[in-house]
Amino acid sequence: MTAITALQSQFELSRLRDPAMLRRAVLFGAGWGLAFASAMTALHTYQNECLCIDEAVWYAAVSTVVGIFAIGPVTLLKARD
Repeated sequence: MTAITALQSQFELSRLRDPAMLRRAVLFGAGWGLAFASAMTALHTYQNECLCIDEAVWYAAVSTVVGIFAIGPVTLLKARD
């Protein structure tokens, strides 16, 4: 079995129809996005020695959206039996 076939057998987007799974994907994705945004804001503040509010808001918005749509569904991978 190839790696792509194995991944497709574990990754089912139909699981997003379950409200509990959808809530889990959104919460984990948003959590990842906010954690990533805070890390990037801290790194940017450290490098520039100032806090730019507009960039912090940009990081938070983009990271949260990417987290919800990219990282969230990854949380729905089946656990190995």
